[in-house]
Amino acid sequence: MMKEQLLRIVSTCLVLLVLSLTFASAVHATEIEGDREDVPDMALPDNFNEDARNEGSELPVNVLWVKINDDEVPNGATIREKVERGEELDIKVKIMAVQDTSDLGIQAWISGDDDFILSDYAENIRDLDAGTLDTIKLKLKLPEIMETDKSGHYKLRILLADRDGALKAYNYNFVVENPSNAIVVRDVFFSPNSQVQAGRALLTVVRLENLGEEDEDNVRVTVEIPDLNVAATDYIDEVEVDDEVSSEELYMRIPADAKPGVYDVVVTVDFDERAKDAKQVHQIQVLAGTMPSDDEESGAGKEGGKTIVTIGPETQDAAQGADKGAVYPVTLTNEGKTSKTYTIAVGGVEAFGSVQVSPSNVVVVNPSETKTVYIYLTMRSDATLGTHTFSVEIKSGDKSLQSVPLSVNVVGASDADWSSVKRGLEVGLVVLIVLLVILGVVIAVMKAKKKDDEGSEQPAAEQTTYY
Repeated sequence: MMKEQLLRIVSTCLVLLVLSLTFASAVHATEIEGDREDVPDMALPDNFNEDARNEGSELPVNVLWVKINDDEVPNGATIREKVERGEELDIKVKIMAVQDTSDLGIQAWISGDDDFILSDYAENIRDLDAGTLDTIKLKLKLPEIMETDKSGHYKLRILLADRDGALKAYNYNFVVENPSNAIVVRDVFFSPNSQVQAGRALLTVVRLENLGEEDEDNVRVTVEIPDLNVAATDYIDEVEVDDEVSSEELYMRIPADAKPGVYDVVVTVDFDERAKDAKQVHQIQVLAGTMPSDDEESGAGKEGGKTIVTIGPETQDAAQGADKGAVYPVTLTNEGKTSKTYTIAVGGVEAFGSVQVSPSNVVVVNPSETKTVYIYLTMRSDATLGTHTFSVEIKSGDKSLQSVPLSVNVVGASDADWSSVKRGLEVGLVVLIVLLVILGVVIAVMKAKKKDDEGSEQPAAEQTTYY
């Protein structure tokens, strides 16, 4: 009896369990159907043929292996754990023709970057006989500013196709990351421009950006023209992560005897304790110079003798819209045997100020005589704060003797007022020190005199006799 009751209970439980599972399945199916009803109809058009997306006969070429930076990588695998920005991928694809094939093309391609098209094609379209082996070399340079915001995940795709066959694709995963230390050269600016006359100065400003993960200290910027044996160097104290900074103006004088032509200008940036560097090569054109000939410089020409030009401080401060600006004295010494007429021309100040040459921009200097003219710069009220460059050219007749680059640092009116106050305080401090020294000397002299007087009175007192 008890066995029969127990069997009934077990049978009832099994029936309930089956009914519960059936009900749950029905509810789940209803939910799915409900979701499907909410989704817009995305059916493909009737004339769409999925097979047409990669139709054609199978490509009679087998890929034996793919090497990326000399590492053999299977299809679908990861190249290696991480690839740094700016790195170059050296790709080699080993293929074998199973049958005769013609017009074979191979492309390496990376998708997903919004700013750059990253692809490389095989140099030549290939025709291969059956059984022929070939190695195709491709290169892909990752941009210095390649996007890494999407976790840095990319795919390198290698595509093979002939004229009318199906496409073969091979995919390789990689992750792009920022290197710990990475300084790149953003821009290089030449002044006056990329053309310069022999004997004149070339100014260069280098714009840098830190794309690494660490701040860089004591960054060295070098600009050189190897064929002319001239160079200039500047040091930047710090370049913070994701920050852009510019070097100071790097000054190089083109030799007066430089031959006209195009010369390479090599820009080198050393960082990470000189362990790494970034380089760029630009070009300038050197034009024939207009400096005095050797005979004129040695004093053997028609006029004879050379001219010595001395210009005061190359950089000065000047306030926006102030009545008084910067003053640059220009001293001319004529070492020739005849009088010379010099013309002083100032260029490149229109954008930030006005200029006046006093007493005149034309001066006559007698033999063995020295004269000084003054260049007065006045800043406009809307002049941009910071350093501006201009040039002073010295001519004798129609010949340019020298072109000197100068600069002025435009400051706000309050900064200029503080500078005047500071100079006044410095002068006052010096005067106060001098007065204190003089006062100390007077006090010392008076004390010494007093001691002498007391010394001379004491013996007289001893000689006095009282009765």
